[in-house]
Amino acid sequence: CVLIQRRVRGWLQRRRYQHVRAATIAVQKYTRGFLAKRRTEGLRRARAALVIQKRYRMLVVRRLFVLLRTATVTIQAYAKGTAARVQYRKLVRERKAVMVQSWVRGWLARLSYRRTRHAVIFLQSCYRRMKARRELHKLKCEARSVEHYKQLNRGMENKILQLQVKVIEQNKENKVLVGQLASLAASYSRDFEKQKCELEQLQARAGDAKVLSLQRELEKLRAELDMARQEAAIVEEKTSREQTRLTESFEVLEKEKVQLSDELQKLKRHLQEQADSIEEQIALKVAAKSRELQSGFEAERSRYQNLVREFSRLEQRYENLKDEMSFIKESPGLKSNQSVQSCLSELSDQSSVFSALDAEGLIHHLEFQALENENRKLKAELEKGPGPGPGGRESSQDPLRSQLGAATREVNMYKEQLSQATRQLSAAERQIEEMKNKRLVLPRGGCKMTEEDLRHAYDAVCVANAILMEEIREQRAQHEDGTGELHTQLRALRQELDHQQEALGRERQQPAGTHPANHLQEEVYRLNNQNLELMEQAEKQDKMVYKLSRQLKAYVKSVKNFAVTSPASQSAGEPGSVSEITASVSTAGGQLGAGNFRGMLECRKEDEARFMRNLIIDLKPELPSLRELPSLPAFILFMVVRHADYTSDQPRAQALFTAILSSVKKVLKRDHSFETVGFWLTNVYRLLVCVRQYSGDESSVEMNTPEQRPHSLRNFDLSQQCLALSDLAIEAYHQLIRSAEERLQPMIVAGMLENDVLHGLGSVTARPGGYRRAGLGRESGVHTLHSLLVQLDSFHGVLTGYGLDPEIIKQVFRQIYYLIGAATLNNLLLRRDVCSFGNGVQIRNNVSRLQEWLSGKRLQGSGALEALQPLTQASQLLQLNKRTDTDAEAICSMCTALSKSQIVKILTLYTPINEYEERVTVDFIKNVQKRLVTR
Repeated sequence: CVLIQRRVRGWLQRRRYQHVRAATIAVQKYTRGFLAKRRTEGLRRARAALVIQKRYRMLVVRRLFVLLRTATVTIQAYAKGTAARVQYRKLVRERKAVMVQSWVRGWLARLSYRRTRHAVIFLQSCYRRMKARRELHKLKCEARSVEHYKQLNRGMENKILQLQVKVIEQNKENKVLVGQLASLAASYSRDFEKQKCELEQLQARAGDAKVLSLQRELEKLRAELDMARQEAAIVEEKTSREQTRLTESFEVLEKEKVQLSDELQKLKRHLQEQADSIEEQIALKVAAKSRELQSGFEAERSRYQNLVREFSRLEQRYENLKDEMSFIKESPGLKSNQSVQSCLSELSDQSSVFSALDAEGLIHHLEFQALENENRKLKAELEKGPGPGPGGRESSQDPLRSQLGAATREVNMYKEQLSQATRQLSAAERQIEEMKNKRLVLPRGGCKMTEEDLRHAYDAVCVANAILMEEIREQRAQHEDGTGELHTQLRALRQELDHQQEALGRERQQPAGTHPANHLQEEVYRLNNQNLELMEQAEKQDKMVYKLSRQLKAYVKSVKNFAVTSPASQSAGEPGSVSEITASVSTAGGQLGAGNFRGMLECRKEDEARFMRNLIIDLKPELPSLRELPSLPAFILFMVVRHADYTSDQPRAQALFTAILSSVKKVLKRDHSFETVGFWLTNVYRLLVCVRQYSGDESSVEMNTPEQRPHSLRNFDLSQQCLALSDLAIEAYHQLIRSAEERLQPMIVAGMLENDVLHGLGSVTARPGGYRRAGLGRESGVHTLHSLLVQLDSFHGVLTGYGLDPEIIKQVFRQIYYLIGAATLNNLLLRRDVCSFGNGVQIRNNVSRLQEWLSGKRLQGSGALEALQPLTQASQLLQLNKRTDTDAEAICSMCTALSKSQIVKILTLYTPINEYEERVTVDFIKNVQKRLVTR
């Protein structure tokens, strides 16, 4: 039993141990596997991270490397390109320099060769001349001796023998040539016969071919002739058929014409009957409408009388209010609240008057619209006229019934509009009544009105009453004007209706065979024109009614917001309180009669400032109205002065002259432009001429014509004013010159010295070697001689367009040319780089172009050419030779317009254009100085 238990227990323990051991091994296996997997995953992740970091760092480094390489390559490319371009430019400059040097050296070599060749030829000619003279002398000596004659005869015999031999040889050659010519002639004759036979054979063949072609063309023409005959027959047959068809259609048309004439007669009779019926209906409607208008006019008259009575009541109320105000002024501490309330009620009553005025204007506008619609209806009926429909009398009455229905609907619509306007009027009256019931409640408890407050309140009420009474008077005047216009329109409409009735009566009295279309057409045209006029008047009335309604609303609002402490500010904001300023200048010719016009203008003293501002200070010279007569302001000012002289008002004339001078000076001080200064120089000079011409002096009277002498000034001595005007004109002239100088100053040096126009001179116009960079640095391409001439054209066009005196224009351009010459000469004396032969040629060319411009503008006698004489002589001095005593004498005799120091300065500054030209020596300059001392 114990053994069994031991065995069993051992087996159970062993089995349990094996089970635990297997579980433990399994747990350890899975644990170790999990740890191994986690370690493997960590290793893989670390490996992957290393790979990613490696790739990323490689990419970053590669990008940085590529960027650096690209930048380096770009910088190297630009650097190498810049170096290559610099090298290329250097090579080009060297090549051009070599080329220029080769040209210059070639030119110098050719020049030296020509000089040497000329010298050699001259020496040879001299030597040959000497030998020829010697030979001639020797021959003369030999001719006198006998031996000479013998030798001469011996020589002649030899020559004769030689000539005989030559004649024999030539005869032999002539015989040979004659034989050759005969053989050539025979061969030519044989060839000609052979070619003649061949030509005859060719002509025979060509004739046979031509005959065959002519036969074929003849057959073709015969076939075309047959076809043309057939077509002609077909066309004749068609025309005959068409002619028969046309005759048949003509007969049918004749029958239709007879039928249409019968129908036309029937239609005319029907139209006459319909016209008679329409005329009767229109006459009845016109009579009814006239009665309605008469009744409306009577009602409007009664309303107007009621308005007049209401206005008289308001005037009486205003007198009572004034009495109350005087009573309040005597005892300011009594019944102040009641007085203010009565004032407000008075203002409310006045606003009710404005409401009544607005309602009256609205009623008049509605009546005017009714009349206009009635006129439009009559026009439509006249335009329609008798219709051509053949439907009998019943069909002709249908449009009349429709027109009557339309008129009835329009009348009902106007009645509704009138009732609506009446309701609006009653609503406005109720609103004003409510305003009457409201009272101004003064603050109570703790603050009482003092005597000072009551005095301010009284002053405010007085101011408000005065303003409102002024507005009442204006509204009354406007209402009377509007009522008068409405009455005029009513009378015109009545006359129009009477005229239409008369026209209808004349239409009714016409014979039955006449057609009223022409008269109806004339009436339609006339009614169209009248309707257009009525529409314009209606628009004006609408605008007036709208304006009155806006003013009424503003007044009602001002009454509502009325406060005692700020009456002045409210009264200042009232519309219509500022009247328009009247015209500043009115003609005084009306005093003298239309047939005796004396050319005067009256300027009232209160309008003098406005007159001067509009005519002088604010006037723009570029206005289109001043292009035809630029001296118009001067003439107007003189007409005003003449009126002051005519009225013997010496202080007035002096005040006018003072205002004119101060205004013109203000304009010249404000605007320095050439156009403005030239415009006012022209007008001041024109005014000065007019004052001197009509001053009444003996010299001016003798110069005037018989028609001008009666217009001279009679009462004033304007000598002092003439001096002031002369001083002003001189001042304007100097300012004009300064303005021209400001515009021309930047153009003169660039156009006269630095601009290269003569491009074909080569090295003549080239700058000296050491001054090329300075010349390139200047803005020589901005201004040229052409731009200078264009500016001169502009100046001349402005002055001639303004009508300035030709002598002043000549003086202006003489001054401008002096400015050009002085500025150019001063720059020439200060700059060494422009003192050269090429610049001398250039300056001479520019001066000649300026002279041509003067000739084109007809300003040769202005003295401008003399102003350019120093510059011309300076250019000639640059072009002359400067070597010998003769050259020095020529310089001293030619440069008369230049001073001694200027001549010496130019010679000192003279710079050769290249290294092959000789410089001016010091001895030559001293020689010139000595000669200039004795000049």
